[in-house]
Amino acid sequence: MQTAEVGHTPYPVGHIEVSGLGLTLPDGRVLFDGVSFRVGDGAKVALVGANGTGKTTLLRIIAGDLPAAAAARW
Repeated sequence: MQTAEVGHTPYPVGHIEVSGLGLTLPDGRVLFDGVSFRVGDGAKVALVGANGTGKTTLLRIIAGDLPAAAAARW
C-alpha cells in the first residue's frame, strides 16, 4: 500500500468508488440520483458545476458528514 503525507503524518492512499449515490431534499426535490464514479489511486479530479447543484453536499456525503440514500464505497 502506498502512503502520502499531510504535514508530517503519513496516511494510506487508495481509490474512491461511489455507486448509485442519491439525495432527496426534505421538500421532496431530488438534488442528485444515481451518481456513480471511481477515482483511481493518485488521480486528480475536479468537481465543477453551478452554485446550488450539490457539489459540496456530494463531498460531505462521501466524507461521511451527511447520510446517503445509497451506497458509497471506498
